[in-house]
Amino acid sequence: HGPVHIMIGGHWSINVDYNVTKVDGGAYLLCSKYLWRQGFVRCPETCSADTPMRYCTCSIPAAVDPRVTKGMTNKQFIEHTGLYNLTNLFSEWHSFLSDGFDCTDEEVCLGRAIDFLGHVGHAGEMFTSAAPYDPVFWPIHGLADRFLQLKRMMADDGTTTFDETWGYVHSGNTPSDTNHVCDWTGVEGMQLPTCTEGSCSGHKSNDIIPWSNFQNKNETYTNVEFYDFVSPNSDSLPYVYDTFTVWPGCSAQGIDFWSTDDDDDSRR
Repeated sequence: HGPVHIMIGGHWSINVDYNVTKVDGGAYLLCSKYLWRQGFVRCPETCSADTPMRYCTCSIPAAVDPRVTKGMTNKQFIEHTGLYNLTNLFSEWHSFLSDGFDCTDEEVCLGRAIDFLGHVGHAGEMFTSAAPYDPVFWPIHGLADRFLQLKRMMADDGTTTFDETWGYVHSGNTPSDTNHVCDWTGVEGMQLPTCTEGSCSGHKSNDIIPWSNFQNKNETYTNVEFYDFVSPNSDSLPYVYDTFTVWPGCSAQGIDFWSTDDDDDSRR
């Protein structure tokens, strides 16, 4: 799901002086988002029609850069934002930054990486929270829901394993949650938000989701209640998929994840 958003959305106008692959570019853009949430990366809300694209882009202004305002080193800046321990892009800089940023010193490598994070460039809608503007957004999520239902049915049949424990863990090189929550109340201009360690509300199993009334009963749902509601075994689910065995995209690549035996119940 995530890689499809990245591939379709695209990302351009980044600093071509650095040898950053498209895959790593996605990780860096996610890191840029965390710097933006904490107030370090600032992006213009509007640009006049005659403003060159190179000037209508994000940056880390000196007024909010702790390396300027607090004398932090590049490493201290990355550690302060939570990025250093979030992904091995920075903690294992010699493996991930040296080639891309043509450097052999940690401070130099981190400095060039921070410069790269500050100049975000431009990402397509599908790579951002504006993804619903792209028509492709909608069939992708229906497809993901259909696959999830198939996975849950196969797990019930014992034909696959599926860990449905609520929560998540960080993979080594995929930026996820920095464990920083920022309050922007009353923030103006180049002021910074108040950031504390914690998790954003809405992610826990018993947090109430903002969408409701799917059955016209004025009902509300927690995350786990909604997950139960969309179970393929739910009697309340108001829809059903016509097939769980026809996947043209997988067939075209010779990929399958169910039995090819017509008599096998796991295909139903």
